[in-house]
Amino acid sequence: MPVRSPAEPGRNHAAPAQYPHMQRFQRLLTALTLNDDDATVLAWTSLVARLSGARHLTCLHSWDPVEIPAALRQRYPWLLDPGEQELRERMTAGVAQHLTAPAGLAPTLHLRQGRSEEHTSELQSLTN
Repeated sequence: MPVRSPAEPGRNHAAPAQYPHMQRFQRLLTALTLNDDDATVLAWTSLVARLSGARHLTCLHSWDPVEIPAALRQRYPWLLDPGEQELRERMTAGVAQHLTAPAGLAPTLHLRQGRSEEHTSELQSLTN
C-alpha cells in the first residue's frame, strides 16, 4: 500500500496549539537518501514541524565511500563517486523543493561519510 503524502491537496492540518502533545518535538532529525523518496520524507517532516512548532531541523545524508581500484578509475573515469559539493547541491535543491516548513525554521544540512546511525549522537549534540 503506498504511503500517502501529507501534502496531498485537500488535506488540512490544525495549528500546533491544537496538538499540545506534539510540542515536545522541538528538534527534528531527518535522514535523506538524495533520491525520489526524499519528497515523501520531507512532506512528512514538514507536517511534523508544523504540528509541533519545531525550532530546529537537521537533515542528514550519509554514505559509505566506495573504493574503486585505480585500473578501473583510469579505464572508466565516470565510476567516481559524486563529490561532496555535488551531493550538497542535490541535498539543498531537494530540501528547497520539497520542504514546506513553518516560517523561521531553516534546516541545517549535514553530509557525513559512514552509516547514519554513526552520526546521530554527534548531530544531537549540535542541536542541544
